[in-house]
Amino acid sequence: MCSHEYSTEMSCDFEPGKECGVLFLTMKFHRLNPEYIEARYGHLSAYKIKILLFLLNLPDGDKSLHDVNSICQRRGWSLIICYSFQEAAEYLENLAKASQHNEQTIMKQYQDYKKNVQTLKKKQCNVVEEEDSNKEICKIALNFLTSIRSINTSDAMSLLDNFGSIRKISDATEEELCAVSGLGRIKARNIVNFFKQSFLKQYGKIR
Repeated sequence: MCSHEYSTEMSCDFEPGKECGVLFLTMKFHRLNPEYIEARYGHLSAYKIKILLFLLNLPDGDKSLHDVNSICQRRGWSLIICYSFQEAAEYLENLAKASQHNEQTIMKQYQDYKKNVQTLKKKQCNVVEEEDSNKEICKIALNFLTSIRSINTSDAMSLLDNFGSIRKISDATEEELCAVSGLGRIKARNIVNFFKQSFLKQYGKIR
């Protein structure tokens, strides 16, 4: 469990990291106060990463999601949907943990992955050496994939078994990722969002 503290200086509802601001809103409250979300637009302006954590706590909540999603797209916010307060708390905890892995640390992992793969490929001179190298490449790939939020080693192995390479995983759609056993919609969305991040784009396509 992540530690937390209250602050009267924050303009957002939660601050998992210095550059990340989160607004929390329930569907029930949104139905009663539809103007509230727009009124709080400026409360996230100071943050690089702007997130609306939206709790669907009404049976027909999906019907209003289109409006909320449109607002988020227009404002440049990321929309995270949850179905219970416990799930919302887990998202906040994961965001706090993810803030410890900033762009530099994740990019270093990716650069190390590429460098080590290239080095190992040069050493593949015979069948035995190639088998050992492939095992090491797989290990490096697993380490890289598990840096993605909520992805564990088992998930990473399933991804590699299904797609065969980091590049194919990065090109996969959310629906294709959802088809992998054990992933589900949330993890699939985390993977898609991870490979869309600007700090990966600036280094070119995944190979």
